[in-house]
Formats: sequence, structure tokens, C-alpha cells
Amino acid sequence: MSRYISWLLLLGIAMVPVTGRAQTSCPWLNNATASGVLNAAASLKMQSTADNGSVCLFQYQEGSTVYDLQIVVHDIKSAPGESTADESRCRSHATLLKGIGNEAILCPVNSEDLYGEQVIGRVRDKKFIVSVGSNLRMNRAVTLEALQLKATGIAEQVAGSLF
Repeated sequence: MSRYISWLLLLGIAMVPVTGRAQTSCPWLNNATASGVLNAAASLKMQSTADNGSVCLFQYQEGSTVYDLQIVVHDIKSAPGESTADESRCRSHATLLKGIGNEAILCPVNSEDLYGEQVIGRVRDKKFIVSVGSNLRMNRAVTLEALQLKATGIAEQVAGSLF
């Protein structure tokens, strides 16, 4: 009889609904790693794109300075062999990167809102863009070389997860 009551009790506990919220997560990077890249606890905003893609935006704000780590991944809708490394997204000359997906480039972000570095590349039929930076044009807290290393490191993780 005691065993029967124990089973009923366990069954009753198992049937109690869980009342927690599922945390949204980025499929290519976890919040802890993003927080390490941004040097502080980052918040995550997820978006879907019209072309079957996703945007993970990790942000940290300190005063009026906003630090961003953004990952965009979407399907490629171009002809085979056409370059997917869209250099028009670059503020200046791009550097070809080897070993990070296909046709990957590193260049400064061409944006009014974000000053930083980005990696643009492709893996199979997916295009990815990883950008790291802040809203400050002259941010003395982060060097250009540090931003390049951060963008390249995250791009390696994203490309690896897409293989």
C-alpha cells in the first residue's frame, strides 16, 4: 500500500505544470559567451528575417554607450558561384579570411549606428554576418584589433555550427 501511495504522489508531482518562462536562446551562441565578448552581462533580442533567417542581438549598455554583438544567418538566394561576401556592407576595404566558412571577409561595419568590425561569409546555402562594436565613433575602451579578434572568433563558432 505504501508503494502505491508513493507512485501516486510521484505521478501527481509529475503532472503539476511548470510555471517558468522558457528563455529565448540564440542557436549559434550562448549568452555567457556573448557576455564574455562584450565584457559584461548581455541581454539577448531575437528576430526572424523574411528570408528564413534569424538575428541574435546581444547588447550591454553602460551609460550612453551601447555595446553590440549581432549574428545574422539566413538562406542564400543567389545563383551558384555568385559571391555572397557583400562588400557594400563594409565601410572600407575588406580582408579575405581563410578557414571561416566560404568566401569570408573581415571589414569595418558600414552603419550610422554601429562602429565596429564584422565578418561576412557563407556555409553551404547559409550566409552569416557577425558584427561587434558600439555606438561610439571613438571608443577608447576597445581597440580595432580587439574588435577584429572578437568578430573573427565568433564567426568561427557560427561557421562551425552551420557545417
